[in-house]
Amino acid sequence: MIEGASDNQVGRLGQANQVSGNDQAGVRITGATASHNLILANLIGPARSGTTPLTGSQQQHGIVIEEGAHDNQVGDTAGSLIIWPGNVVRFNSQEGIVVTGEETLGNRLSGNIVVNGPGRAIDLDGDGLTPNDEGDPDLGPNRRQNYPSIATVLFTDPDPGVLAQYEPILISYRVDSAVIYASYPITVEFYRADSMTSGQALSYLGATSYTFNVAQNITSVLLEPVQAANLWWPGRSAYLYDANCDGFLDVTDLATLVTAWQSCLAANTPPGQAPVACR
Repeated sequence: MIEGASDNQVGRLGQANQVSGNDQAGVRITGATASHNLILANLIGPARSGTTPLTGSQQQHGIVIEEGAHDNQVGDTAGSLIIWPGNVVRFNSQEGIVVTGEETLGNRLSGNIVVNGPGRAIDLDGDGLTPNDEGDPDLGPNRRQNYPSIATVLFTDPDPGVLAQYEPILISYRVDSAVIYASYPITVEFYRADSMTSGQALSYLGATSYTFNVAQNITSVLLEPVQAANLWWPGRSAYLYDANCDGFLDVTDLATLVTAWQSCLAANTPPGQAPVACR
């Protein structure tokens, strides 16, 4: 537990702590003076292997940030796929990462692989999925940041005519957050998730910076295949998840859309030519 303390670091690259088998949370950051703490590259919940549960563990949440704790950082993406700086949060009985409290602000959640039990990967306020609201004026932990709304998804096959398991994906999106309610620029991270309902962040795909403008224009990001085919549980379903919020990107069923675009590309892209824009 980090209670009211600042400038502490738990874990480091290549030297992961195993934080498992606790009664409640694996890591808890609490109190208005708890700030600028870094939780990096730990195994939170699983056995030492990182891939199996710890026998007999009753740990509920992986990480809890609460009671006005602010400007802390959980995980990072500035590393390699071999030595990943994010935390691996698995096999907890409830939510993976929970942030609660109206004054619990500015906490960065980045690069974490969260594969939990029945709870969500990330839960702002501990009350389940937080729906978007127009302009994002609502209060709460991390100001209940709105999640991105997808406009289009396009597979840009580098080898037209050959449908590969992993292809670059061009995603166009927007974030409906007025400048007075969010700290711009906003870093939007993309993850592969297991389903639209459980919210498990299986693997990191890539990130982009979203800058506010009056028109709230759509921004695009290209996720390269080397990122999409990373070493964490490859080959799972192509759902997307933004792990700075507690919501999925705003599509009814992205897996269905992805399948439709792949079929469209395969059917309408002649061999040797650039892929068509299937929308």
